[in-house]
Amino acid sequence: MAEASDTVSRARQPAAADGVDRPQRARLLQIIGECVALFVATVWHCRSAARHLAKIVAQLTLIGTETLGIAALVSLFVAW
Repeated sequence: MAEASDTVSRARQPAAADGVDRPQRARLLQIIGECVALFVATVWHCRSAARHLAKIVAQLTLIGTETLGIAALVSLFVAW
């Protein structure tokens, strides 16, 4: 059970003008920063795709043929 001293000692931070408090804003900015870093790393590594195009196509073909059966089964039940 909360005591009166617990509620008094916790000072509330003033709300921002848009109604989002600081921890939520910090979390949002962290997620946006991680997404930007991941995008930059992806673009950086795509420069080597031209050298490995045959391996990439072979891997995509293998994945496509291995999952064709389950994809057909799922589409059968989704369509009904």
